[in-house]
Amino acid sequence: MVQVKADALIAFGSVIEQLQKDLERYAQFPQAKPAYIQKQNAVITQLCNIFNYFNSFEYLIHWYNIENAIQKIEQTSNHHSGYYITLVTNPNGNNQFCQIK
Repeated sequence: MVQVKADALIAFGSVIEQLQKDLERYAQFPQAKPAYIQKQNAVITQLCNIFNYFNSFEYLIHWYNIENAIQKIEQTSNHHSGYYITLVTNPNGNNQFCQIK
């Protein structure tokens, strides 16, 4: 599943890069509209911020796996009122865990 995160982020980054290249080409045309360029730059900036936000989640892949597991359970049974989840972030640690509610 780690590859899923990497593939999605790589694809998202590629879309952003392509938008930047397309806008740079457009800006070279004499009839290029400054307002359009400014608007597209703002969109690209927002996309970069979103990319950086998701790329910064160290445990994103774990949450993705948890979501998948919960969805599979709920497809077969809806009698649960919650889930206990153990998230091991350091397999070589001292086996001390924190409870998050």
